Amino acid sequence: MENRALGLIEVYGYLGAIATADATLKAADVELVNAEKISGGLTTIQVMGDVGAVTAGVESGRVVAESLGCLLSSHVIARMDADTQALLIEKKQVKQTVETVPEKKTTASSMTKLQQLEKMKVDQLRKLALEKQVKAIKKGDIKFANKAKLVKALLDHSESGVNE
Repeated sequence: MENRALGLIEVYGYLGAIATADATLKAADVELVNAEKISGGLTTIQVMGDVGAVTAGVESGRVVAESLGCLLSSHVIARMDADTQALLIEKKQVKQTVETVPEKKTTASSMTKLQQLEKMKVDQLRKLALEKQVKAIKKGDIKFANKAKLVKALLDHSESGVNE
């Protein structure tokens, strides 16, 4: 794995992130690694390439972000360590991996049970959950649970065969 430079530009807001990334990518031969959204409206633009290109790209993106008034900070890591680079690439690959969750087989009886529960009103579902002593929702939280959560908890409870 070759050592490349990493450029980081942190900005406020979506508009700033898009404009900064656009300017950075147009100014130099760099690759956009990630545009990571952070809470509070912060976004970090991450680019990689050779040291000169990344420096030029980050400077261009910095100028645009400053003109929009959304620049928080920027930094270039020249000749990034292989472990740091592996961390970034691994993180990128993990985000691109799609997790597949096996679906539960639905039987005719569970489907009719689902239909029955969905026809009920929320207050009726709450009473039923209290009667059945559903373990998926704490007793004190049942009165605040929405319909979807109640239906799911009741279905899971009935499938486990407890207290039928």
